Amino acid sequence: MSEVLEQDFQQAVRTAVTKAKIPVRLWRQPTGKILPRQGGAIEAAPPGAADLTGVPTTGSGYRIEVELKGARTKVGDDQDTWRDNMEAWCCGYARIRYDRKLSFEANVDAAVATIAALVARFGCTHPDEDLVQHVAGGVVCTRCGWRNGGRPREATGG
Repeated sequence: MSEVLEQDFQQAVRTAVTKAKIPVRLWRQPTGKILPRQGGAIEAAPPGAADLTGVPTTGSGYRIEVELKGARTKVGDDQDTWRDNMEAWCCGYARIRYDRKLSFEANVDAAVATIAALVARFGCTHPDEDLVQHVAGGVVCTRCGWRNGGRPREATGG
């Protein structure tokens, strides 16, 4: 059995996310510099950036980052740094590794489920009915776990 190419896995996952109607818009995020034939350089994402990036289409304002790894693809230090930064900056992040014990389709399905859970968490707009007072102060969203840091929720009007 031949190894599945990481880019084939990525493309299948992107297509499956769209077919599953997960409320997210993902796109490929190249890293480094792209050198066009006509000269010059186009600077892409920093080294270590996730393969896919995007935003939930729920209007939450969060960024989603998805790193897809082949069965044997190594994780670089710069990729760990990117993950740590994304998590520190409150972005949704998932690293999904292809499992050779599963079929291609099962790997895609598992990746889609992981992305759906990530989008559900970071795509939450904290509806009023899901907000409750937190024992330590402030409010918490019972849907996604977000907490406002101890300040009462301000009315948004409208």
